[in-house]
Parts: sequence; structure tokens; C-alpha cells
Amino acid sequence: VDTLMKVEENLSVMNVNLMAVLTEDDKNEIIRSGELSRINDLIAGITRLKRTPAILTFQEAFREYDPYELRGRRGYNATDKIAAHIGENYKIIEGPMETKWPFKKGLAILYDANRLNYLADLEKKKNSSTDDYLLVAHFEEKTTGRKFIMATTHLEADPKKTDIRQQQIARILEELKNANPDNVPVIVTGDFNPGTQEEFTGSIKGQMGKGSYESADKQDL
Repeated sequence: VDTLMKVEENLSVMNVNLMAVLTEDDKNEIIRSGELSRINDLIAGITRLKRTPAILTFQEAFREYDPYELRGRRGYNATDKIAAHIGENYKIIEGPMETKWPFKKGLAILYDANRLNYLADLEKKKNSSTDDYLLVAHFEEKTTGRKFIMATTHLEADPKKTDIRQQQIARILEELKNANPDNVPVIVTGDFNPGTQEEFTGSIKGQMGKGSYESADKQDL
């Protein structure tokens, strides 16, 4: 799901699941040219926007692959490639990365350092129970001094495991509550993997309480 959300007049956020699994066609393309067309298409779409988002969040962000798998070619690095093409002012915050299946992690946040200060000293505690599926960053807008929290997640993918996703959401909300003593605004993006529309609107969105949401396939949820 590719989603662009306009949070405020000068702040927009884009979320993309980069789909870390390389198909055989993907591998052959990297071996042949060192490029991956679907990532190039994503970069082209981002750069065509009237204004590049202040923050881009990713799930299944692939940083490198085993060079042997790519017949000796240097590992493909998607997050750095996207950051380099949309502007040198974009910096990367990464969660735990994996380079081989099942890619349970692979969360990343790109932010525009010209527009935002990353308050690194307020970063989410390490070794929390949500490390596998939550990345949290605290930011401050340079022009206004306004602070906010950006979080991205990738919930359990099995459509039958509604109970696991409910537990994950509960833990995420507790983590965000603990990370937000000043009650600043919180933006949550991610691949929520709802098994049904009812699960999303009733369980996931219901647990999150007040707030609005945007999705590229909102009508299908």
C-alpha cells in the first residue's frame, strides 16, 4: 500500500511496503543492470509530487541481499537508493534489518533534515517487546518548534491470527503512551494486515481511539 497523507499544511507523510521478497525476475534484473525497476518507479513517483513528503515510512525495507544470491553482485540497497534520489537532505532511521526470508523486520523512516529535527535522545527504548514490529521517532518542526511522534509498524500477516494483531496493537499503544509524557501529536503508519474490514474498523482502528486514517485502498478495507 502506498499512502500519502497530508497531516498539516507543511507536513505530509508517505507510507510504502517495499515488499522485501525478491522474485527471480527481480534478481535477474539486479544481476543484469544493478537496478530494480519497481524501486525506480517508486522514486519517479515520489519526485513527481509537487512537494516531496517530509517523512517516508517503509515496511519490508530491504537493505542488502546475500551477494551469492545475486551471483556476486554487490547487495542491493533500497533504502539508501531512495534517500539519495529524493535529496541529500533526507536521513534514514532504521529498525532491525534482516537480509534473508522471512523479513519480519525491515522498518525504516526517511525524514527531511531541512524541515525536521530528529530528537534522537527520545528514541524508543531498546529491547522492548515491540522491537520486531515497531519503529518510533520523535521529531520537531524547525519552522514552528512543534514536536510530534512518528511511528511505523508491520503487523502479523496471517489473516487468521486476529488475536496476535490485537495483542500487537495493544503493545504499540502502551509503547506510544510511555514514549509520550508530553502528549504531543502521534502519527502511526504501517502495514496493518487486517484479515477483514471489520477487523480494521472495529479492532485495530477501535483500539487506537480518536483520530483519522488514510489508505490507498481505503474503500477495500
